[in-house]
Amino acid sequence: MSDGKTETFEGYLVLDWRSGEQRQRKTEPDDLAPHQIAIPYSIDVEVPDVTVPTIEAAIEVPEAKVEQSVIEETRDLADEYETGDA
Repeated sequence: MSDGKTETFEGYLVLDWRSGEQRQRKTEPDDLAPHQIAIPYSIDVEVPDVTVPTIEAAIEVPEAKVEQSVIEETRDLADEYETGDA
């Protein structure tokens, strides 16, 4: 029952038996404390094919609204330039 592809995830599970802390990393750890162990793992995961729908729409913005936005942005930029915030 393989509808998708298989992805393999590999890494190391680092367990600290003193504190109970667990963490995962992709590469083998170089230095571990005496109370830590690194356990290698390899997990095969069946990744199903997923159809992602696309939505298309037409958005109309009135010309006056565009002009107003451009004017406001231009004023904001000019104010930043004058105050040295730019």
